[in-house]
Amino acid sequence: MIGSCRRMKSPSRIPKTRRPLALALGSLLAAGCSPEEEDFPLPDVVWEGTSVRVRMEDPSIEVCGGSFEGLDRHVELVREALLLEGDGVVEYSIGDEDFVDAGCDGSPLGCTKATSGNVFTSLPLHQHEIVHAVRALDPELEYRSSAFEEGLATLFGSDDLDNDIRPLEVMDILTASHVGGREEYFRAGHAMAILRDRHGAAAFRRFDVSSASMDEDQAFIEAFGESKEQFAAAAEGEPVCEQSQWWVPLLECEGEPIVADPATDDLVLRGDLSCAAEDVRGPRGGWMWTFRHFRLDRSTSTIDYQINMPEDAMLEIVGCYGGCPGRFAYIGGRYDVGSILNGLPTLEPGEYFLRMSRPTTEGAGDFEVVLQ
Repeated sequence: MIGSCRRMKSPSRIPKTRRPLALALGSLLAAGCSPEEEDFPLPDVVWEGTSVRVRMEDPSIEVCGGSFEGLDRHVELVREALLLEGDGVVEYSIGDEDFVDAGCDGSPLGCTKATSGNVFTSLPLHQHEIVHAVRALDPELEYRSSAFEEGLATLFGSDDLDNDIRPLEVMDILTASHVGGREEYFRAGHAMAILRDRHGAAAFRRFDVSSASMDEDQAFIEAFGESKEQFAAAAEGEPVCEQSQWWVPLLECEGEPIVADPATDDLVLRGDLSCAAEDVRGPRGGWMWTFRHFRLDRSTSTIDYQINMPEDAMLEIVGCYGGCPGRFAYIGGRYDVGSILNGLPTLEPGEYFLRMSRPTTEGAGDFEVVLQ
């Protein structure tokens, strides 16, 4: 159902450490928010981009420098990835827990209104809800299945589920009248990832359009060329992985990647992980983050790594492409990345993103990662 709230995740293959955002918000249960429209007043506008109008109930709420630009770009990328129609502006309202509670019928993190696409949230960058909002603003989408809505919002939102792996139980998800909670988000998102790998984005568009005029089961067959039962049987035979290995990193992997300097063969990824920096997003659960998209044209050598990062930071490197179980995913702290047991291993040629995150504390946030 549109308006379900999100959980925080940790993609980690080596070492098996939970993402800091997951630790910060792991005690909150994902809960569905009311899809019904209400005459709920919107706060004043504080920022406006091409596709998002940001409103804040309390302008003193901390927002890192690149969060609103990230929201705006994510709307455009979701529209492109899902072949959506419409160019409506997302009304994105940020407030404290009481504000979100009032707008969302008791949801702690946020919701999206089913008809208007208005978002109410406590998070400056809530990508899951952006997916709901953009789909709600598509004038051709008259019917929206709960499994598809929550699955696609999990697949194209942010990789912030905890890193448990669960049986998919695909038919139970596809036939559920309401999908809610982190376990069902995982199943729905993973199922949508497999469906996308099998049939591509155009098939989802066909389903979206045809399901408005025919039974959902028949629309599924028309769009994907197989019944739900046939797809479920095939999906249950696929590997099951944590979210970082099937999620789609739209923001993290767009644009031209950073490449090695041809004169030195060094690939240098550097930045300032301070909340005021214009490319830092957050906070979420007390953490902020930035990322760098890069491409390797040959395998790296672990003995030549040079990694300097704040003591309280976490480093992640995740493959941009590929799926479960082949996509590379690593997370480690300052004292993990160079260790023998839990250190960053050799990276094979391909495209990746580096994400550096740390608590939203003051102080120097400079980092530099040199790969050879």
